[in-house]
Amino acid sequence: MSEYPTPTPRTLETAIGGDLNIIAGYTESLVEQLVIKAQEPLGAATTLAGENERFRSPAAFQRWQRAGKQIIYMLTNPEQDNLGGIAWYEPARLARLPEVRPAPNHAFGMCLYRGYHNKNLALPFMAATLKDYIVSSENGVRVGEFEGIWLRTKAANNPAVRAYEKFGYEAVANDKGRLTMVLSPERILGALSSVG
Repeated sequence: MSEYPTPTPRTLETAIGGDLNIIAGYTESLVEQLVIKAQEPLGAATTLAGENERFRSPAAFQRWQRAGKQIIYMLTNPEQDNLGGIAWYEPARLARLPEVRPAPNHAFGMCLYRGYHNKNLALPFMAATLKDYIVSSENGVRVGEFEGIWLRTKAANNPAVRAYEKFGYEAVANDKGRLTMVLSPERILGALSSVG
């Protein structure tokens, strides 16, 4: 028996990269892979200090998942049962940046793992998950209720920063190498219209 309950995952209609699926939710097997991949040098080097703590163990992942209202997406190669990346969204207001108004009220995080870089996956992964997050009946959020989405990444993670900028995120703060980026409501609508 599993040490933690898993939701029923569903595959998004959008497939990317030819043979890759995006799953909303997770399976025990994918969480086990996530724990291993998050500790690999590439995963650890591209994320902020403490960010991988939520992926330290299956139990840590489950505690993180239960503590919030995250909608979790996993990029997978179903034929190989291989995790290529993770993305998540959750209602969370960006605090301590009074110059950013309105303050974005949703957070985003994403990581692609070894073997899935430099394959033009980041933008379609972000687009498909954003569209699903907004229109999903699971979270009950409406486009008009979005005051923006924010994320944090290492400022030195140039490939990620470029991908986020290309998607529409704008850097609004850099605190000791922690770059905060925002996707405004107008840019959310633009990103959605670009994916159909």
